Amino acid sequence: MPVTIEQTALGKTSVYSNGGQRGLQIELKPEGARGALGAIVAALV
Repeated sequence: MPVTIEQTALGKTSVYSNGGQRGLQIELKPEGARGALGAIVAALV
């Protein structure tokens, strides 16, 4: 499934992602999230 990250998120210190269970959020550096998810960076808004 394709994953896309808003391009402005790359300028942030950290981003949060769902950790796969209720109430679990994972804090990542934007470039780390991009690499781990194989995400495409694009203007979404």
